[in-house]
Amino acid sequence: MKKFKSAAVVMLVILSVVSLYAKDKTVEGELVDVTCNMAGAGGSKHLMCAIACAKNGQPIGIAAKDGKIYTLLTMSPKLASFMQKNLKVTGAYDVASQSIKPSKIFVKEGGKWKEIDVPKMMM
Repeated sequence: MKKFKSAAVVMLVILSVVSLYAKDKTVEGELVDVTCNMAGAGGSKHLMCAIACAKNGQPIGIAAKDGKIYTLLTMSPKLASFMQKNLKVTGAYDVASQSIKPSKIFVKEGGKWKEIDVPKMMM
């Protein structure tokens, strides 16, 4: 529980900074759990772990086509069902933290983009 509270505090601080200095950016790529992805884990064998991590509130992000990982500043449990799917995210982008506070999220289903609800941050 302490880890979750610490992560929530860090997320709120980042959101505050992002709000001050961010510009909108659109990024397309695979939705991943940031920690495992940066450690090299991924692929179909990692899907259930990625979903569990997202449901537990671990940071999630977009593994973009440019090779970068963009952390999403949103409630990760609400997006757990979209892990390892192709997403397009638009929102306030902070260069320093490589993070995006989403204002729009689209998932690619059947070759077409479908807009999904952006999870609201709890305050």
